[in-house]
Amino acid sequence: PVFLISTLAMHTQNLLTEEQQRTLVAEPSYWVEARLITPKGPPLARRRTVHPRDLRPYPLVNSPYAYPSSNIRVVLDQHQVGLANYFVRADYTASIRRFVELGCGIGLIYAVPSMTTPSKLHERSMSRYFNDVLIHVLRRQGSFQTAPAESFIQFVRQELGKPRRT
Repeated sequence: PVFLISTLAMHTQNLLTEEQQRTLVAEPSYWVEARLITPKGPPLARRRTVHPRDLRPYPLVNSPYAYPSSNIRVVLDQHQVGLANYFVRADYTASIRRFVELGCGIGLIYAVPSMTTPSKLHERSMSRYFNDVLIHVLRRQGSFQTAPAESFIQFVRQELGKPRRT
């Protein structure tokens, strides 16, 4: 592809050669925040604040590799959360949400702050404890962007870059 929407730190350093890294231009696009996903009923959904240590008794549905930032895994390890406390191991947001919906545990995802929460779930920002992640558009230096590609990039920035929901 001529462009890619990606978390820069996670993908560029390990997957690209030095030559590729020199020829890529990374343009900040939008931010995503860490969110805790729980069913609407359990105690975590009712609490005013939730600290990472509060997650310890609950099974996580996330795969250990399901986080776009290593910060989540570091914080969870510091609080001994999820060390062998897995019922299922899902990698993608839709799968994580579905397993939480089915009662398999709780999940942590990164989501655009302005996105609404699915009605069967409770989601809360955990940005206070986990870093927000800046998503970039990666382009090859000097590459030509077609009008549809430019339109798509602008659409992503406008729709996903909206202010946080209240």
